[in-house]
Amino acid sequence: MTSEDYFSGIRDAVRDAERARDMLGRLRSASGARAQSYDVAHGKGGTSDPTARIASAIDLESRLETRITAIEPDVERGLAILYGEHGNGGLAKAKGSRYADAVCMAYLQADGYEEIAEVMQCSVRWVHELCAKAFRDIDAIGAQALAEWDV
Repeated sequence: MTSEDYFSGIRDAVRDAERARDMLGRLRSASGARAQSYDVAHGKGGTSDPTARIASAIDLESRLETRITAIEPDVERGLAILYGEHGNGGLAKAKGSRYADAVCMAYLQADGYEEIAEVMQCSVRWVHELCAKAFRDIDAIGAQALAEWDV
């Protein structure tokens, strides 16, 4: 697996976690305080079990939280490759912080290239070039070596 494949997988997982956070927020908003009714609810299919709805919502919330936290170790590993295990090494130290920053924003934060270009004050094409060069360097040097390279 190339470093680009690895970071692309993280980016996909980060995007999935962002969608899960959105769903979790909407779920929590929808389950806000409501007027309590003690009447049995009747619908087309018969009675409605409020306990089952609550259990289902709790189960969904738990699964969403699991999806969100599952990506954290991969993001931490990506950060170690880019900046070293202690934040003062890695690709940033070996080849320059612009390379590490471009990959961090594009892949670990899943920011859009236009936004990254604006932050980095360069063109979108240059952001792509920075990322491509960063991946070549990570593959040449080795991800583990970069992660362990701290000053």
